Amino acid sequence: GSSGLVAFYQSAFETDWQLADGWPLGRAYSDAEKADLSSGGQLPVVVPQPDAPAGAYVTDAPVLREVSTSGALAWASPDFARSALLEQVKAATTSLRVMIYQVTDDGLCTALADANDRGVRVDLLVSEDIYGADDKTFAWACYDRLLDRGLTPRRTPSYYRYSHQKFWIVDGKGVGLSTGNWSPSDFPDQDTFPPYSGGGRGATEDGGFGGMTYGSQVQGDNNTWVKTNRDLNLYLEDAHTVGIFNAVIDEDWKRGEDWTKQSWSDV
Repeated sequence: GSSGLVAFYQSAFETDWQLADGWPLGRAYSDAEKADLSSGGQLPVVVPQPDAPAGAYVTDAPVLREVSTSGALAWASPDFARSALLEQVKAATTSLRVMIYQVTDDGLCTALADANDRGVRVDLLVSEDIYGADDKTFAWACYDRLLDRGLTPRRTPSYYRYSHQKFWIVDGKGVGLSTGNWSPSDFPDQDTFPPYSGGGRGATEDGGFGGMTYGSQVQGDNNTWVKTNRDLNLYLEDAHTVGIFNAVIDEDWKRGEDWTKQSWSDV
């Protein structure tokens, strides 16, 4: 139930809090700035009208309501994150819908193509643009490979420069949510990670794409650290909730455009 989910996420927070360092102030604040920061007063904000087609930004979706979390699966990245995600992807028998900022991991990209090959209808809706040349390079390589294997990704509407959501729907029955992209740093290709014992913050980030190097290996802590992100994940089977996320994909899908191979000079 919900109490179990809260307890799990709370335990992840408390564990990381104990391992975290204090954040030093990078600058001094004047008395006037401190007064502004602590003031409860309102500041005037002018919101310009967007230049976008009808229906943009507001999705016609079912009204959100309280749902049962009985049977929900919660997990944290990086611990067992990849195996849990791949289990859901490989379990799809009829449909797999993914709406995500980017897919930059070789193995997860291949898993999408494999699902398409075994007859699963795969809808992949990705961000119209990606910040950062490295991420863009790996993502474009994935989308080009999917095209070559008969699966056409689609880009979100251009009035969203970055579509930063990350969710997937399996067989129309369950929806998975993550704070991380389908990238080596969010879903690393291993399930156990050595404890930090001091001696330098070395890291490796493995995965890459098609033999390309993703990140670099750095000496430190016996060279056993892996460069990963802390992410939280949730998978829930609830028809009403699935309907909400399906509506988001449907609305942005019809306003988006099919992926076509890009000029690599634009990276």
